[in-house]
Amino acid sequence: MTDLQGLLRLLMAVALVAGKTSLATRTESQCMSIEDAQQVASNWQNLQSTYNEFSLSLAEESIAVGFSSYASSTNTLVNGGCSRPIPLNDPTMTSRKSFFEGQGAQRMISMRLLNMWHTCSTVVVRWRADPGPDPVVGITILEATPAAGGHAFPWLIETADSEFSSAAWLTNLGIFTPECSRNSSRLAR
Repeated sequence: MTDLQGLLRLLMAVALVAGKTSLATRTESQCMSIEDAQQVASNWQNLQSTYNEFSLSLAEESIAVGFSSYASSTNTLVNGGCSRPIPLNDPTMTSRKSFFEGQGAQRMISMRLLNMWHTCSTVVVRWRADPGPDPVVGITILEATPAAGGHAFPWLIETADSEFSSAAWLTNLGIFTPECSRNSSRLAR
């Protein structure tokens, strides 16, 4: 089993435990269907992939007002690989407004969803982005909450916990340049 497969299994176990806890207080009619989960995943993908063509309406209809995000990988990118404005394990975004501002400032990326799993109120997506020659693969856990009436979508994204290969992203941006000959001899020991 690869490290990534092990990580995926661990994340799914955590998501399933969270889902079972949620099931204790929700009836099945209050849980998202596979179609709802696919819509949450698709909304997340579209918000990540098309932000230079910012769709405020999509963001407002799919992100909860109390949105928060944790991603030490993103914090590493914001910090340029150094410890600067955002400590590694602090929240990346703490509101829907900070999401609008942060994502709105990003350049457009190509993101494909590779896999999706869901529980009662959680969607886990494995994705790939190609911001440069080195592909970046990541996992995002999206916790959703039922939307009040009048929303375009029945579920709003309340939290997003994401991790990905920030080293590959920093390499693509030219911020990090690996010294392959030195690293490969060290790894061979």
